Amino acid sequence: MTIEDHVQRICDAITADTATPESLAGALDATAVVAEPPQPTLLVAKGGLAGVTEARLIRRPDGELSHVELDLAPSAALTLGALRARFGAFRAAPQLHVNRPIQVLFYPSPPQQRIRCAVIASVAPTATPADDTPVSAVSVRRDQ
Repeated sequence: MTIEDHVQRICDAITADTATPESLAGALDATAVVAEPPQPTLLVAKGGLAGVTEARLIRRPDGELSHVELDLAPSAALTLGALRARFGAFRAAPQLHVNRPIQVLFYPSPPQQRIRCAVIASVAPTATPADDTPVSAVSVRRDQ
């Protein structure tokens, strides 16, 4: 399974009306570990997904699911072009801090879908986002 496949699985799971920490744990090939509020991190999985060093399931302050963060292994060799091929066109978010990664956004879910998925790729702060730009981390966000 590729990183893109993992991201697609997480996107499908996080946009389900019935999304739960347990259903997302299944998409992360992990056992759900639920932390009590106010801890925002519900689950940390290490080594369950090929090419991913750590996966974190994060909830919003109201307790609802927010997003999944994936830290990629250097050997993952994921590029913006590979994500574009799977999730469509991308755009870079404004860079507010010069020394922080640039966030590149993909919106693969149809606009009419009630719960949508946003795929956010992190690239080096000095990079110019293009198809051959390496990705160091990916977040999959649940948008309502």
